[in-house]
Amino acid sequence: MRKSSGQLAGNVRPAVFKSPDQNSAIVLKRIFENSADELVWIAELMSGSKQTAEQCIAEAVQLAETAQYVGPDWILPWVKRLLVQVALKRTSAEVREWFPSPSSRLPAQLVKLVLSESERQKVRAISPQEIIASCDVLERACFVLSAYLRYSLLDCALLLGVPRDWIKPICERGFIKILDVALSAKDQLREIDSFVSPGAMGCQAD
Repeated sequence: MRKSSGQLAGNVRPAVFKSPDQNSAIVLKRIFENSADELVWIAELMSGSKQTAEQCIAEAVQLAETAQYVGPDWILPWVKRLLVQVALKRTSAEVREWFPSPSSRLPAQLVKLVLSESERQKVRAISPQEIIASCDVLERACFVLSAYLRYSLLDCALLLGVPRDWIKPICERGFIKILDVALSAKDQLREIDSFVSPGAMGCQAD
């Protein structure tokens, strides 16, 4: 039986944030509680399992507790970055196994790879385990970093340790698989057309 995001977050959220700055600690606690569903989704998608997601969130929270001089507007993006770094540290060996060979030809961009806020909410409605079953760890990482979190190509490349020109085609490959999951499962992505360029649906059918 799948735990709810609230239950999962409750398992890893400490009772008290012991930041040197009490005001920052209060803001951090509130932001984590308000964003628990999203953080759990990101962690599970990147790490590949609910158990590892719990561990990643717990470690990211511990790192966040030591923060000083992080403004309230930056805390949530910063916590997400910590979470990404923790997850990538745990999966780095697996990510490297999926690097394309030097002779591989990566496809041209067919889909829009930067999601609006409403599109991000719709994608987040897809179960992480359904995406994990369809996408490899490198595709998931590229999608989360580039399309979902909207990091720059250079930032994604540095985090993943890959050439910058790999990010878009690998992200696209993963995103097309995610669209297939949504279509086959009749998930909550009713406005699929807003994501896809005219050529992308043809690509899925090949």
